[in-house]
Amino acid sequence: MKQNLKKPLLIYIALVLILSAVFFLFRIDLFPGEITTKDKIYTCDISLSYFIGMGGSKQDFANIESFRLLPKGYALAIIMILGLPALVAYRVHLNTKKKQDTIQN
Repeated sequence: MKQNLKKPLLIYIALVLILSAVFFLFRIDLFPGEITTKDKIYTCDISLSYFIGMGGSKQDFANIESFRLLPKGYALAIIMILGLPALVAYRVHLNTKKKQDTIQN
């Protein structure tokens, strides 16, 4: 198990899967988006779970025609789901490389 924690690619994949599951399965209104109803367009923070139908009940979506992320929302989703795990994996890679260099010297 400890050896797997030293492999940056495995850490990256695991963190991407964990963060994706958290953002798509739980209602976390974090990403800027637009909700379109029959009357108006509302700009507010929305959850990624809305896109797979797990963000609320049918009563919550009764008057909603569509919802979408704004460009800022897409950027935040990419940073959170892909960028953060990349930084953690890069740090693991640097620490592993540093330890290997100190062992060789």
